[in-house]
Amino acid sequence: MTAGMIDHRTAVSAWIADLTTADAADLQAVKDALDYLCVAQLYLHDNVLLERPLSASDVQPAPAGHWGVGPPVNAVLAALAPLRHRLSGDEVMIVHGAGHAGPSALAMSYLSGELGRRYPRFAWSRDALERLVREFPRGRHGLGTEIGPQLPHQLYMGGQLGGSLAFSCGAALDAPGRLVVPLIGDGECETGILASAWLGADAMHSGGSSGHGIVLPVVLVNGLRMGDRSLLGRMSAGRLRAYFAGLGWTPHLVDGRDVGVLRDTLAAALAATGDLAAADRHVVVVTMPKGLGGPERVEGRQIQGTPQVHKTPLKRPRENAAELAALGAWLTRYRPAALIDPDGAPATSIRRALRPTRPPAPADPTPDVRPDPAGRGGEHGGAFATAVLRSLGRRRRPWRVFSPDELTSNTLDPRHPVLTDRSIEVLNEELCHLWLQGYLETGRTGLFISYEAFAVLNTSLVRQYAKYRRLAAGSRPVASCNYLLTSLGWNNTYTHQDQTFLTAVLDCGFPKTSIYLPADDLRLEATLDRVMDDSEGLNVIVAGKYYETGTRLPADTIATEIETGYSILSGDDPDADPDIVLVGIGDVAHPQLSRAAALLRAGDPHRVVRQVVVHDLAAFGVPEARRRFSPADERRIFGQRSAVVVASSTTATPVRALLFDRAGLSERCLVRGYVDPGRHISGQALLEHCGLDARSLAAAAEQLLQRRDTSLPAPRPTEQIGEP
Repeated sequence: MTAGMIDHRTAVSAWIADLTTADAADLQAVKDALDYLCVAQLYLHDNVLLERPLSASDVQPAPAGHWGVGPPVNAVLAALAPLRHRLSGDEVMIVHGAGHAGPSALAMSYLSGELGRRYPRFAWSRDALERLVREFPRGRHGLGTEIGPQLPHQLYMGGQLGGSLAFSCGAALDAPGRLVVPLIGDGECETGILASAWLGADAMHSGGSSGHGIVLPVVLVNGLRMGDRSLLGRMSAGRLRAYFAGLGWTPHLVDGRDVGVLRDTLAAALAATGDLAAADRHVVVVTMPKGLGGPERVEGRQIQGTPQVHKTPLKRPRENAAELAALGAWLTRYRPAALIDPDGAPATSIRRALRPTRPPAPADPTPDVRPDPAGRGGEHGGAFATAVLRSLGRRRRPWRVFSPDELTSNTLDPRHPVLTDRSIEVLNEELCHLWLQGYLETGRTGLFISYEAFAVLNTSLVRQYAKYRRLAAGSRPVASCNYLLTSLGWNNTYTHQDQTFLTAVLDCGFPKTSIYLPADDLRLEATLDRVMDDSEGLNVIVAGKYYETGTRLPADTIATEIETGYSILSGDDPDADPDIVLVGIGDVAHPQLSRAAALLRAGDPHRVVRQVVVHDLAAFGVPEARRRFSPADERRIFGQRSAVVVASSTTATPVRALLFDRAGLSERCLVRGYVDPGRHISGQALLEHCGLDARSLAAAAEQLLQRRDTSLPAPRPTEQIGEP
């Protein structure tokens, strides 16, 4: 069975049957093996199955990793072990909220055989087991020490706490027959993103039909954050029930120490919960002390129940005899010989609980999509809305729009036929991003639409996602992460002027980044067509919602801009050296540059003025970018002795940073962009304040030209733009 091919009731019945028919003793064996391998990865260098008494030489010189989160996570993974064979094809997904459970995920991937299928050097064997354990500290085996896409079936990297529930909702959206189980720490529940995600799930009611999957969150109330007691850990059982019920989720509290009881609780919650759009949502709350199973006390020092269990409870067992004895007793309690065979394979009971993993399932079928049949846009929403809706109306692949309650403000009517049942809004930028991320990572296409100024709230999430995609390179392809930022500061109040998001995106250095600044609505439509069919990339489109059709640039260069990232508008020889080059970046800059070019030509009809459209800002210098200007491109854009004025809708800082190392350019180039006015002023006054009005740009070009004519020597060969 593949997600999307079975109905809700059939899927739930199959999952419950898998869970309830498994032997509780087998599940406990899985739990014990996971706990043992977690301790072994943190501490052991040799004697990985404890076939002789533990000695100091068997211990890692510098133990490292996280123990505390392991036992609660391992209990849930063991209880869900009968569903493990359904992870292929994403029918069942387990989402780890925190990356610290890396030892648990590695151990489960090894025991299930998934790790060996992806990396043959970790196929069940004595050598593979020793390699897994010995090379864990600092990730010497190349798999890392925290959860990420290098491990099988891990589509979410918990490098930032708080996103797991929202990501899970995105993964279950439009995916009937899919079960997503996010494992959420009690400390993670204190983050703003997670706290709002409980309420944010109500937005799924507006998502159209109930053709969604199921999200069954599991909250691990282990009582401790990294350095102190968690807020949930301080609550009584009654308060916990009231808290989650108040959030709209029916809680099922269970002590995680009995894996069989935990399995039964998960099955009962699964039987009671509806799909993502239903009102009957359930959450399993597992109470279990952090680091349970580790030493209680060593040398009079209390360990259990203190923050010391978060990482390695025993700090120096190689040098400290008392700690070495405690470690030996700790490991022995799990009886590793009964869990793992001498040849490195898991015991029969564990294999019986996990079942063989099936081969990957075929891709999900495409659900019904209702595009606007005529490709009409928002005829009553202006040129911006028309461009967006015409492009989205042509989509045939499954897609969604996520927006922090800003579609109407951005002239996009969510009731328009193109957007009906395709858009989801909630007043939280982080949730929208994480819903989008979960949607993308499960094979669909999406678009995040927001105000330019508020995108900065997602800076950390986007940079984390870029890291994830770097690590996931070469795995199954996914659609690009697409942001459309509008309601630009140029046409907004002072408090809504913040363009620093672009700088942060450029700075992350993700190779497949594009920063598109379309000059008009026709270019916006063409850009959306491109990015919505794109894969593996990070695309940010910055476009004002007040396009005026009278300011459109010539349409015959659009294809060139989409392919190369720039075009030359003026009719001069592109390989010649003009007197002045006016470079425009963004829709605010181009109308002013066109007027400035007219002023300059009127002042001297013989003067050669070149106007350049830069469409993809990242092409100026993001390392390994999908498109990057060649030396010949840069000679055409900047000339070799030309006076150059760059007018950007962004701040000048990222443009200057991208251009700073062009030899000889700084003496003859001026970059102008947004400058904080420090107060509320009109749009025209803001242009003048920034020196981006036509007269100021023309005057700046004149001054550069005069300076060039009086002081700039002829270029040496090494000073030609773009030459090494």
